[in-house]
Amino acid sequence: MLEDTTIRAWKELKKVVMEAATSSIPRGRRYSPKIWWNKRAEELAKKWKQLKAKHNPEAKAEFNAVSRQSVKEICEMRRDTWRSYVSDELNPRTNPSLVFKMMNSIDGRGKSNHPATHLAIAY
Repeated sequence: MLEDTTIRAWKELKKVVMEAATSSIPRGRRYSPKIWWNKRAEELAKKWKQLKAKHNPEAKAEFNAVSRQSVKEICEMRRDTWRSYVSDELNPRTNPSLVFKMMNSIDGRGKSNHPATHLAIAY
């Protein structure tokens, strides 16, 4: 009898914890912040998405122009971020792992891109 109560209490506790985790911990791909992303990049992305959604031949030329401009400006933003890092923070004694972390941060590759698999536990 005591064993049944303990098992029931354990199942109830596990259920409550899993519900709390499911409601508060995000699942799937996470937003991977890019240190070079700014308001201008946001504006370019928004305009590009709007033109892409139109799907008409009249907007194709404008879409192509915005695409070229977006790629060019984003490349410049990334280059400027790298140059700023190299000129301000990099020296011969800089830990190589920090350099590679910075490179991945500029590139948008980080550990935050992995899906949350810890919520896949059945209870």
